[in-house]
Amino acid sequence: MAGLVQFTGYSSATIRKRPLGYPESLFKRVQFPLNATSMIIGRLRSDDVFNQIRSYPLPEHRSTALSTQAQMLYVCLYFAPHILHSEEAIMREIVDKHFPDNWIITLYLGFTVDLQIEWEPYPAGRAALANTTQPKLIEGLFKRHGTKIPQILQQLDVYLQEGTLDEEYILRNRTKLLDWLRLSNVTLRWLMLHTRKANSKLLDAYARWISQSDILLLLMKTAQFEFTLKNSIKGILEAQKEKFEESRKESNERVKELSEVFAGTKPLIRVQQNDLSKAGSPKYLIRLKRSILMKKL
Repeated sequence: MAGLVQFTGYSSATIRKRPLGYPESLFKRVQFPLNATSMIIGRLRSDDVFNQIRSYPLPEHRSTALSTQAQMLYVCLYFAPHILHSEEAIMREIVDKHFPDNWIITLYLGFTVDLQIEWEPYPAGRAALANTTQPKLIEGLFKRHGTKIPQILQQLDVYLQEGTLDEEYILRNRTKLLDWLRLSNVTLRWLMLHTRKANSKLLDAYARWISQSDILLLLMKTAQFEFTLKNSIKGILEAQKEKFEESRKESNERVKELSEVFAGTKPLIRVQQNDLSKAGSPKYLIRLKRSILMKKL
């Protein structure tokens, strides 16, 4: 027990730097079977554990879909530090799948991790991440997300106009509405993670693409749009049962009435006469004949 809770040196008032071998030395205090650890890491790095890809069908949203298991994978790698140190092929696979367009992840509520800092002591991890954190690639990511902000804000203003999100509009445009909601959340998530205060220098370098006021405005409008759309869909689903019961009752009445008509006990009073039913009457045939003769003359 003493070895499990002994001092690591990380929170010392005199030592400000990260201790050598931390945190894998801390996790090593609780020994897990290496085979089990390898199987868990293999499953997390290759499969969609939480079945989120179908909710994020676009390829550029793949890292967001896998973000939850990426957090777990980040922690599990410290139970097998040899992968971070020397398994370059495995680390390239992990980075290409989970971190192709991001290098800051959420570890828990309010806690974020910068992989450029955390993986600096590990050669394989550092080399794999360097492929996706080149200056040109980072600038392209900031530009891509920054240029989306005006487009998203403009579209959200259209949807948030009073009277737009009614039942008929939602049912006819539900796929488009969900696409814009997904794009808003993905863009907002990336911006909030990669423009945090700790990366103020990085944000200053790309301030021409992104401003904090735009991020705040996007946050508020996305929240309002999601709240309005959620309540509207909830109302539609709650009214669905009542409409179903009304339609079922009407269908039963129509079938019962039709059976009485064929039995000869009741006329079909709900069916109105149309032009086709008039076609066989003598008056209709006389008018048709006169119109044909007039055309010939």
